[in-house]
Amino acid sequence: MAHLSLYCLLSVSLLQLVASSGVFELKVHSFSTTRRFCRRTRDCNIFFRICLKHSEDVISAEPPCTFGTGQTNVLRADQSSIASSAAIRVPFHFKWPGTFSLIIEAWNAESPKEHHDYTENQNNLISRLATRRRLAIGEDWSQDVHFGDQSELRYSYHVFCDEFYFGEACSDYCRPRDDTLGHYTCDENGNRVCLEGWQGDYCSDREYHLCVSDAQRSKRLDRCSHKTCANGGECVDLGASALCRCCPGFTGPRCEMNIDDCARYPCQNAGTCQDGINDYTCTCTLGFTGKNCSLRTDSCLTNPCLHGGTCYTHFSGPVCQCVPGFMGPNCEFPVQGGMELMAPRVGRTSPSAVAVSCVLGVLAVFLGVCVGLVVIRRRRHRLRRQQLCDSVFNDLETVNNFDRQHYPYDRDYGQVKPCNTEGRISLAASHTLPAGQDFLWSAGGGLR
Repeated sequence: MAHLSLYCLLSVSLLQLVASSGVFELKVHSFSTTRRFCRRTRDCNIFFRICLKHSEDVISAEPPCTFGTGQTNVLRADQSSIASSAAIRVPFHFKWPGTFSLIIEAWNAESPKEHHDYTENQNNLISRLATRRRLAIGEDWSQDVHFGDQSELRYSYHVFCDEFYFGEACSDYCRPRDDTLGHYTCDENGNRVCLEGWQGDYCSDREYHLCVSDAQRSKRLDRCSHKTCANGGECVDLGASALCRCCPGFTGPRCEMNIDDCARYPCQNAGTCQDGINDYTCTCTLGFTGKNCSLRTDSCLTNPCLHGGTCYTHFSGPVCQCVPGFMGPNCEFPVQGGMELMAPRVGRTSPSAVAVSCVLGVLAVFLGVCVGLVVIRRRRHRLRRQQLCDSVFNDLETVNNFDRQHYPYDRDYGQVKPCNTEGRISLAASHTLPAGQDFLWSAGGGLR
């Protein structure tokens, strides 16, 4: 019964530990382009990002990156900085299939001191390469070069098994140990090699020599009397030895070690793992969520595309497909003759606003007409006064047909000519009109 319990414990432990694991690495050696992508040469920065996914006949840049993603730090856009940049690592925890699809992108980052997500703006995308490759497990690097329409990219890549994983697909797990769960080392192929004095599939059975009597083999001791299990572990006396049955999250002969729950790289899509007690926490990269960062967040839920544009979810963020007549990252700019960018229009004018505009326009026209009529009337009145003033030489000699010798007062009025346009002549019937050669009245009552 004791051996059956030990076998069950070993089986559960191995089921938890056996999981394929490896690392894909890609190194960018050089990148050049004829396209001008920096506004200021002295602030020109760049970074590279890769998307690793299952093999596809037609490679799509759409998510998810089923094998994982990774990127470089922001670099100076010169060959020296690019060549000395660190390799991009994409850890995986599955059986390596041998074939895969690879997407490599170069992005512009002109403000490395600011923590922006440059991939949200598709205008920052400089170049994109999509290819399908076959690669076996090994330490040797595979060299490759890509020639685009305006760019050239040279890079190398390889894939290798992580520590304690072996085989052609990194599917064989073997971790050397010397405790109650086994006593063995591992060869280069991942096979267990029992330590001296141990035997069995998991090297957990002690070898007994002929000189040891049956009485000695069957002798039982209370081995838990002096074996203390840490972290709440329970001691089990197996006869030949004592075993600590550890609480979830702990391991070791005395349950003194916390199991690294991040050892199997549970966080996908370049998420960062933080170990806990029988648990882990993933800090996901932009665009992913979930316990293992395996769920893609739908960036189109915010409806970023304007003017009827169609939104597509890209692993770098939302991508808008604009209807004819509009352009821009969010379809916010209308296209009008010569591809000129006009200011974005905000909605349609409401009927009430149109009515108010019409009323104000009519009032403005009416006021303009009134002001014009007043101005014309005043100008015509001023012109008539001027014509009357110019036509009447209102010195007394002319108005009354007098010369100086007939004027009864001895005053000099030669220089005094006030305008007489406001003067009025009384023609009342009670007055006797003068007669003579100096006063000539017509039958109509006016001067002749």
